[in-house]
Amino acid sequence: MQSFVIEPRNRFTAVKPVIKRPSEIASFSFDETHTQTQDDSSLKYYYNPPVGASLSRGFESFQQLDDTRDDHLDALLQCVMAVEKKQGRPCTGELCTWRGMITKPSRPGRASQDLMSFWGYKFETLSLLPRPWDECSRDFIEARETHVVSNYEQYCSVVETSIGGTSVITAGEVDAIWDQKPTPVTSAPATYVELKTAATLTNPASHQRFTRKLLKFWAQSFILGVPKIIVGFRSDDMEGRLESLQEFDTTKIPALVRGEAARMGREPAWELGVCVGFVGQLFEFLQQHINGEGIWKIKRNDKSNTVDIWRVEQTGTGDILSREFLSWRRDLARRESSDVNVDGENRYGQMVASEVGDHT
Repeated sequence: MQSFVIEPRNRFTAVKPVIKRPSEIASFSFDETHTQTQDDSSLKYYYNPPVGASLSRGFESFQQLDDTRDDHLDALLQCVMAVEKKQGRPCTGELCTWRGMITKPSRPGRASQDLMSFWGYKFETLSLLPRPWDECSRDFIEARETHVVSNYEQYCSVVETSIGGTSVITAGEVDAIWDQKPTPVTSAPATYVELKTAATLTNPASHQRFTRKLLKFWAQSFILGVPKIIVGFRSDDMEGRLESLQEFDTTKIPALVRGEAARMGREPAWELGVCVGFVGQLFEFLQQHINGEGIWKIKRNDKSNTVDIWRVEQTGTGDILSREFLSWRRDLARRESSDVNVDGENRYGQMVASEVGDHT
């Protein structure tokens, strides 16, 4: 077992971290039955929600996706295959994973968390249109409070980026677009929007909690190149009534956090350099120690000062990589010139499998 030491955190700023601006290479959708399609059919358009609406309304009829089955990287790899078939060469990321594996740990839910999770989906339902607003009827727009809430339908963006010295292919759900998506995708960054909810800020303690929460908001949006975050502030009770809206420029959030800390005369709740430096050095550590075939596990216990990795299987991918993807990569390797061979395909497979080990 190899261990990556987390403390002291200030060591991650010793080398100025470098993160490449994310570039979208593809997107895909899940329809109302959660069937994947390689298109933008589930892309939604932002339209201001009605302030005063109850975020708890419709909880009893919530159509919630059963996410107890682990689909690993299947949907992401389906999209990667589609890109590779179109361009005739493999994508070059050294690490391929879902955004959530980079930005947040997995925690078991509780009943109160289920309601709070619903508030987020309800806020999305109140804020999204299936088409630009001028193509939607007034009746549809004004009836959003009564629409059934479902999280089956999703739109995902796939981007290439790099953190530190590691090139990354990652994907995550995008809530909406502000206006229109550029065509083709490489012509200009899309004006995507991330939607979040938070309790209305009423005292210094709530401001501190929200400042810490901004780290999650920033990380989830920045890693996909989402430029705008819209927060719906709600009443701090079981009804969760929508009380106000606030827009945040993703790139300006770290400076906002520093400015708020300076105004209050205290240290910032988090620092951009520490966060990016930590991820960059962790990825370099993974590349250094994950070698050879098999499946690797990545884990950090609560309050532990280390991230630990170890090999749990000497061969195979444990179904983390689908047979279809492995078959495609073998076919592609045979077509490639001698500088892209089966070893290259294996290396790619190892990095993917290692990053999702703890997720399985």
